[in-house]
Amino acid sequence: MTSENRLFPESFSPDGKHLIYREESSVGTASDLHILTFGNETVSQPLIQSEFDEDYSMISPDGRYILYESNETGSTQILVRPFPNV
Repeated sequence: MTSENRLFPESFSPDGKHLIYREESSVGTASDLHILTFGNETVSQPLIQSEFDEDYSMISPDGRYILYESNETGSTQILVRPFPNV
């Protein structure tokens, strides 16, 4: 992949079909989580985007949840949400 932003791979799904990566803008705006889906066609799309930082993601061993860090409340917290339908 190519991007003007910095990309950081973070977590593979247990079935190997998805890669979660963090995109960090070069202008200092918030970092967001994206999902790269492998198949006949490899597709990248936003997973969690907001004006806050989302990073350090990990998909649970059973592939049903994603954990990630966010500063949405003003302090850093670890959030757990269903995966892949975040």
